[in-house]
Amino acid sequence: KTVIERTKINLLHSGLFDSVSIYLIDKDSPNTKKDIVVFVQESDRFLYSPGIGLSTDEGVKLFGKFEWKNVGGEGFILNFKYSIGRSADLFMPDKFEKYYENNFSFFEKVYRNITFALLIPDIFLFSFPVSMQSEIFNYHDLRSSSGMPYMIDKTGIYNSFYKKFNNKHYLSIGAEYYYLQEKDISELENKQIYQNMIISPEIRGYLDFRNSIFFPTKGFKISLNLINKNTLIGEGASFFKIENSISISLPLFYYINAQNNIIASKKLIFHTYFKYGLLFKFSGKLLSDDLLKLGGSTTIRGFIQDSILPADNQSFIGKGKAYAFSRNEIMFKTMEKVYLVAFLDMGNLWENLKNISKNELLRYGTGGGVMVVSPIGSLNLQLGINLSPKNREDRLTFHIFSIFLVFAKKNKKIIDYRLNL
Repeated sequence: KTVIERTKINLLHSGLFDSVSIYLIDKDSPNTKKDIVVFVQESDRFLYSPGIGLSTDEGVKLFGKFEWKNVGGEGFILNFKYSIGRSADLFMPDKFEKYYENNFSFFEKVYRNITFALLIPDIFLFSFPVSMQSEIFNYHDLRSSSGMPYMIDKTGIYNSFYKKFNNKHYLSIGAEYYYLQEKDISELENKQIYQNMIISPEIRGYLDFRNSIFFPTKGFKISLNLINKNTLIGEGASFFKIENSISISLPLFYYINAQNNIIASKKLIFHTYFKYGLLFKFSGKLLSDDLLKLGGSTTIRGFIQDSILPADNQSFIGKGKAYAFSRNEIMFKTMEKVYLVAFLDMGNLWENLKNISKNELLRYGTGGGVMVVSPIGSLNLQLGINLSPKNREDRLTFHIFSIFLVFAKKNKKIIDYRLNL
């Protein structure tokens, strides 16, 4: 690519401009150095976008983001994000609800995630431009491990350097340093409270060649996440965790337009998603939040969230250290913005990969539902069927997952810059 094209891409990736145009003043000049003119239009400086969501996994939540771009004219970006909610009793399994009601106060049951971040584009490391993010966060949640609830509180900072390439390649290297308090509840009604100071370096990255990040109908995305968690103070564990995934969307119906071009239609779409996770080189005490989990609307439908026990340990609390699953679905468009969905999900969880061939290799969930897509969000209603229920597992599981933006208020300040170089 030419210097002009690279410069235009870098300016757009800063997130500060809606449009960038660069022209040669005299492109026919024989000189090796030529004068150029650059036009940029600044994007909205202030943006506030609240929303509401409902899911069987998370319950009801309110969320939002406030963003201030180009702070002080220096290119810095400040953003504040929040998410507040509470699990819906209607969607709780009996075992979880019993201990949820008896062991936690009203305020402990209210989920919150609050983040304040500063983003600085174009930091140069050895002449290579990257962006930097510094984040302060406070996180409180009640989760489930094999159907038993546990509560976590995290407060800390996260710093990273990251780079976006053409909006399709992303790589981030960073570290979290935080205080973690975890309250575990067992079926024996034992309550354990753990307090740890943790540092967690990580690498994140993806390749994204989908035609949309909200409702892709074709393309693929590959993601990587590698974490090295280290407990500095407390009873927690130290370990490496790797999670990789690939998502593929493929249209199955095509038509020929008036110009005899073959066009992909959104009438019938196949989507598949595969992900695996692995804990290795671990030492110390693995807490509930460290363990890998499976089940729910985002993994294997047909199972309640995080309810699948490891194939090689069917005790009341399994300590998952490896998982793999695949979600496969066909979406059929019946009317504008309305799709019927049929799916078949499969996968399993293990405590030790050496036992992978000694037990049932895969668990299966199938079912279907309806999806409604709109400009402000989407709504999914799906019924999952557990094809081989064990122990106290339910055969039928109902899944709801929806997100809607209430509105987006912008305070736009349009400035046109002209720069001669």
